[in-house]
Amino acid sequence: MKVSVICPVFNTGPSVLASAIGTVLGQEGEHEIQLVLVNDGSTDPATGAALREAARDGRVLVVDQPRNAGPSAARSAGIARAAHDWIGFIDSDDLWPAGKLDQTEAVLRERPDSRWIGGAFTTLLPGDRTTPSRLLTEDCAPAEAGASAQRLVAPASTRALVGAWHPLGSSLFQKALLEEAGGFDPRLLYGEDWLLCLRASTLAPIDYVEAPTYVLRRQGESLMRSPRRLSRRAVEGIEAARRDPLLRAARRELRWQAYASYKDVAMNNALNGRPVRGLGFALRALMTDPREFGEFSLFLRLLRAPRAARPAGFARYSTGEQLELQRISRLR
Repeated sequence: MKVSVICPVFNTGPSVLASAIGTVLGQEGEHEIQLVLVNDGSTDPATGAALREAARDGRVLVVDQPRNAGPSAARSAGIARAAHDWIGFIDSDDLWPAGKLDQTEAVLRERPDSRWIGGAFTTLLPGDRTTPSRLLTEDCAPAEAGASAQRLVAPASTRALVGAWHPLGSSLFQKALLEEAGGFDPRLLYGEDWLLCLRASTLAPIDYVEAPTYVLRRQGESLMRSPRRLSRRAVEGIEAARRDPLLRAARRELRWQAYASYKDVAMNNALNGRPVRGLGFALRALMTDPREFGEFSLFLRLLRAPRAARPAGFARYSTGEQLELQRISRLR
């Protein structure tokens, strides 16, 4: 298989980056792999040295961005330099499992018309603990069963993807499909990959592998967190999706996702000493679904609750992850 793999890099530690690179270039089988490492304005000399070392491999192309512009711009720059028609992705602190490309080839033998091959993923936690992802096929019945992959089609696949986030690296796409879907929206800081996948799902079926095709690492400093997770930037992706005419068939699911997202950001602002900003997001949630006034009332009560009791109380208000601003500032 011929594939170009795009990997944005920003100040990633050398050992973490080397692990990611090794899992791509170490794929077994007769595959022609181009790994495009996009240096997104890294300022850490150790990262620069690691990139120069990686470039000694003839399969690796390092693309230097003049400044840090975020993953959307970095991925777009990588795609522009891709030599092959199939495009894969990996974050610089994640891993590809062994046999990923062999799995993909098996799907292509069965479905040579495939334009998007997706799959399940595993989350790797500290202490080498792993948790499997929920399968997309649990939320979307296959239109066609197969020995190597299940074919999922719109609008059911689009509706399922709204709430069943999968990392971009768990999929391989035809380059032309990414272009037809409009590429990555450079205005978005969060959700640009999710939005692109939603749009692509309206244009092509997903041939979905139920075995893990990606390893998402959650290991201390590899956590992708920023204080901007508590700002309007965190919900711009879902707001863009709700405006997108391609996604009208999933507008009900998108409304519920927006409601949950507003509550998530409201909760985390309240937990981090930003009650006024949190109240603004709670009001956005209420405006999204005015029937849920009871949830808004709960939010108001929790603002007056003792600080020690708030985490447990807010777990009743939102199922989102509770973030600590000091911690995520330290992990930027």
